[in-house]
Amino acid sequence: MKILIIIIALLAVVWFVLLRPGLKSSTHKSKELPSETMQECCVCGVFASQKDGIRQGGKFFCSKECKAKA
Repeated sequence: MKILIIIIALLAVVWFVLLRPGLKSSTHKSKELPSETMQECCVCGVFASQKDGIRQGGKFFCSKECKAKA
């Protein structure tokens, strides 16, 4: 009986030290999303990403509507 308890204890130690179920998947780092450069619209002041905005004549506009107002 004493040997059975020792064997179970050793197996439990091996399980928690070597295998650690569930911990391996939570320790990996999440991938960061690439950041976008934001710029302020010269008409309304809203910040929009440079890829979504409109640039004309050295000025940046957040939309076609703001470009038409200028």
